[in-house]
Amino acid sequence: MSFKFNFFTGTFDKVISDHTLLSNKGTNTHAQIDTHIADTTDPHGATLTQTTLNVTGNLDVDGTANLDDTDIDGQVGIGTAPNSNRDINIDRSSSSTTNPQYSFISAIRQDTATANNIIGMSSSAISEHTSGTIATLAGYLGGSIVNSDSDVTVAHGLVPTAEVADGFTPTLVILSGASTQVLARDATVLFAVSIWAQKATKDTGTITNAISGYFEEPTSGTNNWSALFDGDIQVGTGKKLLLTGALGTKGTVGLSANSGSPEGAVTAGIGSLYLRTDGGAGTSMYVKESGTGNTGWVGK
Repeated sequence: MSFKFNFFTGTFDKVISDHTLLSNKGTNTHAQIDTHIADTTDPHGATLTQTTLNVTGNLDVDGTANLDDTDIDGQVGIGTAPNSNRDINIDRSSSSTTNPQYSFISAIRQDTATANNIIGMSSSAISEHTSGTIATLAGYLGGSIVNSDSDVTVAHGLVPTAEVADGFTPTLVILSGASTQVLARDATVLFAVSIWAQKATKDTGTITNAISGYFEEPTSGTNNWSALFDGDIQVGTGKKLLLTGALGTKGTVGLSANSGSPEGAVTAGIGSLYLRTDGGAGTSMYVKESGTGNTGWVGK
């Protein structure tokens, strides 16, 4: 401690050069205070909920952020290079194995095999894992892209594609799309399906008609078909092709089945066949041999 003459008061004032001699000095040393000020690792563990972050402009997060109670007047960008022309932009690579992984707007690239779901909403879902198997890769408005040699059980793409990138040779059980192209390229695929519908199930409820796919009859076209198949139709082993109407072959020629005689009841072209469910000898099958209306049927 030293003293300094005060010319205004004519007295000597104490001069304190050591902060430990100060009154109400606290318990921290200069070195501790300097370390705390220089610390950039959030020494207090503050969260956005505690601070109630308000952002005017854009918020870019390279990592993970809990945005509870956060007001953002602008855009949110998450990832190393998020697209800047959307309200919520996520473009990231993931090694997480938690269920599920989601991405919005831009893309999610999964580089670690996981038995869980990798899902891109308005984005692409891209597998880039180098070993193991991803269970489900689903890209809705950005499609799904298998971009490695490692396997994927199911890859779904809504639009524009469900595909295996060129040059890769993974194995897939199902590669499916809806309103999209299905591009297997060099992969080994058990089922490549343009439209995939799983069966309807129930627990304790009641389903009257369980239908995997229903196509309503169109009426506004020059030609009206509920479905057009430019190829063979496969009916599963032990299953039936059930007709409540007629099975047409070309023009007015068709195959139909019902009870009762078709004569005077069923209109068809010459060459059509009718299977009678309550028929007997000579009346179980009918052939349309003449006429253009509902007559001309001959039992066989």
